Amino acid sequence: MAGGHFAAYTYLEPWLRFNLHLSAGNISLLLMGYGVAGLLGTLTSEITVREFGVKKAFMLNMLLLSVSVLVLSLFPVPLALACVLVILWGLAFGALPVCLNIWTYQASPALFETGSALLVCVFQTSLALGALSGGILADHAGVSSAFLLGGVLTLLAGITIFLSRPQPAVLQAAGE
Repeated sequence: MAGGHFAAYTYLEPWLRFNLHLSAGNISLLLMGYGVAGLLGTLTSEITVREFGVKKAFMLNMLLLSVSVLVLSLFPVPLALACVLVILWGLAFGALPVCLNIWTYQASPALFETGSALLVCVFQTSLALGALSGGILADHAGVSSAFLLGGVLTLLAGITIFLSRPQPAVLQAAGE
């Protein structure tokens, strides 16, 4: 999920500049909208997890992120729709780290700190590999190819989650 997101997100500014031909000021406004939407996604993710369960909330946000990025990469969309998709992308991504942390806690409350540390390590490694992969594609096939990679990777992550069956934690924290 993180690798797919950052394969595309790292190159959002050049995509906005070269594909949508936005000015620097308009790019700043749209990225601010993305950030505000991300904050809203973070704040509302607890409600969606409570309402739908963590797996469904995660999958819903993964699908929203995937569809937004794939549509931007595959179709020539009007400016207004492109802006809406970027905002929806921000909303979805804002919710995903919260969903992951809730899921980690639910999987093993006794080992939450260990799980959180592992989650950060995996997330940061995926961020770097996603940005690198997206950059290689962007250099050789254009920025939209980085978006396509990001959309496909996030869609595959969502499918993997959909097909997974949670297993109970086997290990217990030391001293228990």
